Amino acid sequence: MTSLAQQLQRLALPQTDPSLLSRREVASLLFDPKEAATIDRDTAFAIGCTGLEELLGIDPAFEQFEAPLFSQLAKGLERSVQTKAVNKQLDENISSFLLHLSPYFLLKPAQKCLEWLIHRFHIHLYNADSLIACVLPYHETRVFVRVIQLLKISNPKHKWFWLSPVKHSGVPLARGTLVTHCYKDLGFMDFICSLVTRSVKAFAEDPGSSTRLRVLLAFYASTIVSALVAAENLSDNVVTKLFPYIQKGLKSSLPDYRAATYMIICQISVKVTMEDTFVKSLASQLIKTLTKVPSQVNDGLGCLIILLQRQKPENLGEKPFLHLCGVPDLIGLLHGISESYDVSPLLRCMLPHLVASVVQHIAGEEAEGIDGQIYKNHLEEILIKIPLTNNLDHLLASHLFEEYISYSSQEETQANGVALLNEQFLPLIRLLESKYPRALDAVLEEHLKEITGLKKQELFHQFISLSTSGGKYQFLEDSDTSLMLSLNHPLAPVRLLAVNHLKTFMKTSKEGIDETFIKEAILTRLGDDNVDVVLATLSAFEIFQQHFGVEETVSSLLNLFQRADLSKNEGWFRVLELAANILIKEEILSKNDQLANQVVVQLLPFMVITSNDIESPDMKIAIHLSKSGICSLHPLLRGWKEALENVIKSRKSREIIGVGNQKMVQLLGSNLSLGERSTVLKLVEDLVCAGEKESYSLKQKVAFHVTVSVLISCCSSFQETCFPFALRVFSLL
Repeated sequence: MTSLAQQLQRLALPQTDPSLLSRREVASLLFDPKEAATIDRDTAFAIGCTGLEELLGIDPAFEQFEAPLFSQLAKGLERSVQTKAVNKQLDENISSFLLHLSPYFLLKPAQKCLEWLIHRFHIHLYNADSLIACVLPYHETRVFVRVIQLLKISNPKHKWFWLSPVKHSGVPLARGTLVTHCYKDLGFMDFICSLVTRSVKAFAEDPGSSTRLRVLLAFYASTIVSALVAAENLSDNVVTKLFPYIQKGLKSSLPDYRAATYMIICQISVKVTMEDTFVKSLASQLIKTLTKVPSQVNDGLGCLIILLQRQKPENLGEKPFLHLCGVPDLIGLLHGISESYDVSPLLRCMLPHLVASVVQHIAGEEAEGIDGQIYKNHLEEILIKIPLTNNLDHLLASHLFEEYISYSSQEETQANGVALLNEQFLPLIRLLESKYPRALDAVLEEHLKEITGLKKQELFHQFISLSTSGGKYQFLEDSDTSLMLSLNHPLAPVRLLAVNHLKTFMKTSKEGIDETFIKEAILTRLGDDNVDVVLATLSAFEIFQQHFGVEETVSSLLNLFQRADLSKNEGWFRVLELAANILIKEEILSKNDQLANQVVVQLLPFMVITSNDIESPDMKIAIHLSKSGICSLHPLLRGWKEALENVIKSRKSREIIGVGNQKMVQLLGSNLSLGERSTVLKLVEDLVCAGEKESYSLKQKVAFHVTVSVLISCCSSFQETCFPFALRVFSLL
């Protein structure tokens, strides 16, 4: 075909179509073309009027189309000789009628009406777009195929040429073909979207619109979403094309239309990386219309979360945030969603705004018509109900600190303003600490180095005074740094100062430092390499002892004995003396054989005699332990206090080591042989285990020889039960 012929074909009017001049075959939906040629106008009109009457029984709204399309006047109307204005009005009436007819297309009355319109007004030629719009949601039906077969779409340049395979094969339009054409031809995508908006507008006044539009909206959602899924690369043009329709969908009060719009937004969010301005605009529209349909607020929030999760904008802006805070039971809804899904993307945008709004409320800068207390209430509810995952606890703590310091440091801020801020922030900080104890610590540690100058230190102290654990961040005058940093300072005098400050604080304050911090600080400083620091810490341990478990107490104190080196620093004697006093106070040792055995076995190297000089540190601790009460707590050591006193009184100083240790072997052996067999075997096992450990110091070596001598001396006294006992001793030897 020449280009001239193509141009002439495009200019041709429908009424010049040869089929209109021939009565051998006539286009028809209900009849065979040859049979349709025998049907006169009156018969076709009667069929159409019957269909309309039946439709009126279903939907009275069709009454508006009776005069323009199904009246005697319409019966005689020949559009080919009408003016442009008349035909334009006729096209509008037909288009409107087909929109209203679409929900009923599969019903026989609807098809009767179409038969009349095809017969009289040749809508398959003049109104092909409107006719396809009417039947497209039913593309998988045979009736749809029948309609397509009426169209003149053989020209490759024709808008609907892609439907030619349906026309020629008689096979319904496959869903995959429809979806592929949708994402490849943006004009067709726009056709579907505009069809929905026109239909929604047409049914706007209809109370049953939700039901009547259900098929169309389901078709809209499935087609557009599937097209977005199928497209390998979505261009900005697609998003730009869809955005106006998304806006209309969000503003609609039709649940199905909104649901379809939410689905489209989610799919776009997953497939396309959008500019921040576009994301903010979309999120703003979403938030503003959240409460349009109360039953779908949850769905809207879910859609918003997916949008923010995929696009990650820096913030939402002030106005959307205010709208969001106005959603009834917002946090309750988010809590419900959080039980199954991650709501942190939305909280990440909300938390900074909420904290800033609390401060603005105090400063009198909040928006009019908003109860400023709602921001604090939301924060409290979030802390109570929703887990702050993905570092949100740190984010909240950071903004609480920064907003507090920023507001308090402003010159125009009055004292009563700071007092009000303290009142608002106190419950929030306490809640945050109770749920996420490490979050505030981490933030304060990060900012410690930035706090220089008296003004900043004062504000810092004001903030940490709101915290139950704030005491550890207090600045010590003598070290010019915080308690926590002072406790870990490289200089021993600073650490000693910090421990003494901690002791004072524990004695005078009922709150201000959390228990976990105190316990960690004490246990850490008990391992200090400076004896004075250890001694001060041991004193603090005694004050705070009720917060330590018995096993933790025993283990910590026995570790001091393992670390002590009396030969290098006599100061360790005072440490071990105090440790022994605390240890003996543990009444549970008298009820717990296992712990009692552990204490005796580990203290034995400090009770053996390794020096003839009773003023030496080793001898002083041995004497102190014999008098401390440990001997009365365990049957193995019963009588050792008196025995050691006799040795010291009756023997020359040079004989104390030999005689004293020999006396210990005799006494321990005697006590061991008199004990209950099951108890003795447990103690023997503990002694053997201790003996198997390699000995390094003189005390350990002497204790090993004393232990072995005691065990050997007891073998003969056990007689028939001696064999397993002797085997264990032999394995030690």
